[in-house]
Amino acid sequence: MNLAMWLTLAAVTGSLVSVWWAHHRALASVPRVDAAPPRNVREAAFLGGGPGRVADTVFCLLLEDGRLRADHGRVTAVEGAHGREPVERELLHLCAADGGSSSWKSLRPRLMSSAPVQRIGDELAERGLLFRPEIHRPWRRATRRHLWICLLGYLCCLILGDVSLLVRLLVLPLAALLLAGLGLLGAPDRRRRTPRGRLETEVLRITKPFAVTGVGAASTAVAVGGLLAVGDAELKGELVQGLAGTELAAAHSTTSAVSGSAEGAWCGGDGGGCSGGCGGCGGCGG
Repeated sequence: MNLAMWLTLAAVTGSLVSVWWAHHRALASVPRVDAAPPRNVREAAFLGGGPGRVADTVFCLLLEDGRLRADHGRVTAVEGAHGREPVERELLHLCAADGGSSSWKSLRPRLMSSAPVQRIGDELAERGLLFRPEIHRPWRRATRRHLWICLLGYLCCLILGDVSLLVRLLVLPLAALLLAGLGLLGAPDRRRRTPRGRLETEVLRITKPFAVTGVGAASTAVAVGGLLAVGDAELKGELVQGLAGTELAAAHSTTSAVSGSAEGAWCGGDGGGCSGGCGGCGGCGG
């Protein structure tokens, strides 16, 4: 082994240690409480898909019961419509602020970063079901950095390493895959769920405690299964249009973080929130 290979080994080892240290720090940050399962469909939606899933769920419900109407991409609040809980009231308020009619693409990111939706994430974190964003983001960054270092280290050893052909073709690839795999073992859940949060998500999928028939059926399906659970093609089209506004929510949360505000903290940041694969916020999958 020459100097390049020793330096590569040191860099990869250091990055692997940083991943597992972030893993340990995240687990240690989880409150030592008896984690209560989601108490309503909005908490179930947040646990399964973040703020975006909550927004989609409430939007579906208000369309189902007639308090909102959607026509050719425009969302209109029905006169006299009232919200029964804070997220519904926030969505109706946003519609009213836009003159009573707006696009879901515009409304969705603002609803995601609103205080009532963000508060749901805070409550789930306090009950040990979600990792807090400020803990989860550096953990994701450490994992991503480790994978890049493994790739670059492999290429460096391949080009600069003074080793035999057998080592180049067999040992180096296996070593790179092993070290990358060890990093992935310590990687975070992309939806910020703690181990207990992942368990509760699976329980929700199996038991379907909030499932209803008739009005509310589509919204509860979205809460647990995301957009893939929507059978109505027209409704799915409206929801898909809203996904395009996700980047706006991420930008909004970044600005809030810089200014010291907690608003939108569950929406952005480092690919783990809104855009991190519909992962933290989106509703595109379970």
